[in-house]
This record gives sequence, structure tokens and C-alpha cells, in this order.
Amino acid sequence: MTRPLPFLALVVAAGCHPAAEAATATRADSAGIEIVSSTGTDRILDWPVTPSDTLYDPAADTVLVGEARMLSVAADAEGRLVFADGGFNDRRILRVGPEGALHQVGRRGGGPGEYQMLASVSSSPAGEILAGDYAKRAFLRFSPEDSVLSPIPWSAFGAGFAQDGGYADGGVLAIVQEMSESTSVRHIRLLRGSDTVDLAEVADGAPKQLMYQSCGVGFMGSPLFSPRPAWGGNGGAVALVSSGAYEIRVWQGGRLGRIIRRAVPVRAATRALAIQDLGEGFRITVGDRGPCLIPAEDIVAQQGYAGTIPAIRRIAMGTDGSLWVERWTIKGEPLLRDVFDPTGAYVGTLRGEIAWPQAWLPDGRYVSVGADADSLPVVVRYRVGR
Repeated sequence: MTRPLPFLALVVAAGCHPAAEAATATRADSAGIEIVSSTGTDRILDWPVTPSDTLYDPAADTVLVGEARMLSVAADAEGRLVFADGGFNDRRILRVGPEGALHQVGRRGGGPGEYQMLASVSSSPAGEILAGDYAKRAFLRFSPEDSVLSPIPWSAFGAGFAQDGGYADGGVLAIVQEMSESTSVRHIRLLRGSDTVDLAEVADGAPKQLMYQSCGVGFMGSPLFSPRPAWGGNGGAVALVSSGAYEIRVWQGGRLGRIIRRAVPVRAATRALAIQDLGEGFRITVGDRGPCLIPAEDIVAQQGYAGTIPAIRRIAMGTDGSLWVERWTIKGEPLLRDVFDPTGAYVGTLRGEIAWPQAWLPDGRYVSVGADADSLPVVVRYRVGR
């Protein structure tokens, strides 16, 4: 169901400050790889980001049953949406049908086409669904008509545990983590046909065993602010970050074609910033017990933090290859999203509380998931002005 919202334009900024006009992009070639470097200060964009309609609202719709933070959404080239909805015990895949109603794809269970511990969901441009299953240690696949396709085992990407994955650059991308008592390495790999391409490798700070007596839990963890991989893709390309620097590598056709850089100052990490970024701390639920809070001070004391704060937190790629790049700001600071055109040139920076694009649509709009007062998902479609 769609319901038009009253017109609400979020004006990001009033305009550009004079120094922003100095932002320029230079291009160079290095062994067939285009390097696009942007210098100068932020060029603040005044684009309005306008909600065009609400697709699902728990005040009127009961079809989505999980928490907003657990809802995963993807879109195909026709704009059809796919969701992974629910908690770990009742999670399911939902797709929007021709009439606009959601229907379930596959079912829970241990057989072919059935899922047990679903993670996120992805959709190819043609409408094929990919969903990670922690219990089966595989990516489950469904055709555009919802029939069951052969799964892709995580072993196809090498040893380790797949944390994330999706369709990109004509194949399937996976972030696979290998962890031991002394090392933790994440591999970003792309499976194209029968070929596996190594895109990047990220080594975490030395992991250690963390024990939080307040909640009676323990797990392995690396220092806060350790660089972590981030990626965004579409059917023809994938952009990824694999270090703490402001450097985005764009792969097309299974080869590295472009490196995008911005001259963003390195920011030193401190104990105060680590605590601020965690907010109240980490709230978890263990077994049948109610939620338990691990205070931020305890997390910082045990986990520690890296010497610098990574430049980039996450990336989203539009259907045309344009990029939104969210810089790593500390909780309570204004959000900063750098926008790049399909050629890798820096366009400007969106500043403020703007809904993050979780699924780009072919008409240039995007879908984002917010939360109501009860943490239930509110799915809204946005239009970006120029």
C-alpha cells in the first residue's frame, strides 16, 4: 500500500560557501587504472531530499513483523522490492508482487529452498534473489518467479565465515572473515561464473576475548575504529573501501578500473570520542532474559580503540554508477555524505539527518527504512532534488 505524505522537503544547506568553489578533480592513469583525486574543501549541496510516499507503516500495515534494524531491503531493475523481515526465529523473505502486495518467497526449514538463519537479502537486476543463511553456510537463491535455484556455498569463496554478500558487477560478492586467536582477516571476493576474484583484504587489529560480567556474555573483538570493509554495487560495477583512508576502488567486469580519492584530514581517535560514538553502550538479549546493556565505558576499557578514525563508514551505488559515501562522523555530530557522479568526480556533500539509501530504484528515487516509537519499520520512498 502506498500513501502520499504531506510535502516535506529536507533542505540540506542554504548554499555553497566560497571556499567550496575550489574543489576540483584531477585524473591520471596508472597501468590502465584511472585515478580520480578531488581536492579542496567540502562543497555543501542544497539538494532537497523529499519523501514521496510511505510504502509500509506499522500504524496501518501489519505485514512486516520484525524490528526496523533487522529489516533488509533490495530492488531489481524494475523497481520490485524484496525484504528479509523478522527476528532470527521467524525471519522470512518477502517480495512485492505485480499487484503491489507482499508475498513470501521460500519458507522456513532445512530442505531445498528453505531457510533457517537468514541474514540480509539482495536482488539482481533481473530479479533473482540472494539471501545468506548462517545455519546452511550458503547463499540461497530464488528465480524472478520465486522458484528455487541452486545455492552457493560459502566455501566457493574460500575458507571462513561470510558476513555479508550480494549481487554486484555481474556476479556475487561476499565478505568472508577468517579469525584465529591472534588474527582476524576479512576477504572481499567476487564470484563471476566459475571464477573467484580477490577484490581486497582487510586485517583487523589483534582480536581478543572480551568478557562482560554485567550481562554474562563473552566474544572476540578487535579495537574500536578498526578499518572495516564497506561496499556498494549494481549490476555492472562494485565500489569498495578496504582501509581507513579515503580511497574507493571501483571494479567493473571483474577488474579494477578506477580509484577515487578525496583529501580528507586524518582524525585522531581518543577515549572520549570512542565513548561518545557508542552512546549508552551495546544492548543485547541473551536467551530468555530481557535486554541487557553493556555500558560504553566497559566496552572501551576492554576493547580499546585504534589510533585514528576511518574516513568512510559506508557506500551506496546508484543504478547509474553514482556514489553516496558516508564519512565516519561521531555520534551527535552532523552526518556528512559525499556524492560522486558516475565518472568518479566529486559533486558535493550532503549535510544533516538524511535517510540513507538502502535500495536505489531505476527512476532515481531510493528506499530507506526508518523506525517508529516501538522500533518497528517504516519504509519510505525518497526523491532527491537537484
